[in-house]
Amino acid sequence: MRFSNILVAYDGSDLGEKALDSAIKLAESDGLARIHVIHVVSPLTYSYEYLNADEINEGIRSHGHEILGNAENKLSKSKNDQFKTCLLEGRPSDRILEYAQDYHCNLIVMGSRGLGSIKEFFLGSVSHDIVQRSSIPVFIVK
Repeated sequence: MRFSNILVAYDGSDLGEKALDSAIKLAESDGLARIHVIHVVSPLTYSYEYLNADEINEGIRSHGHEILGNAENKLSKSKNDQFKTCLLEGRPSDRILEYAQDYHCNLIVMGSRGLGSIKEFFLGSVSHDIVQRSSIPVFIVK
């Protein structure tokens, strides 16, 4: 199966790095493949007595851009120069699936949180939610 539009859900973690490396290898095997790397942040929606949500959210966004900068650096060193990065805001699993649909991606690559079944039952995980709801193949990297 040819994957021409690969979406990487990237958080800068070790598993996120492995997911990005895997997507790069897949894309390099097909010189026409495009890689979309997204990072999703969840800003605060209201301020607290001693916390200013606007300042905190600016820091959250700034950190998100740093994370994407690391991905851009790695991608610029790869053989494939067809890539795009994007910072999104909202609930991660929703935004990942929306982006995949909007940009006609045909594969989602992401890291696994590695939670045990009991923790996953109580907390849920982005990767588990994506696998359950995605209409396209999902490649989970451990």
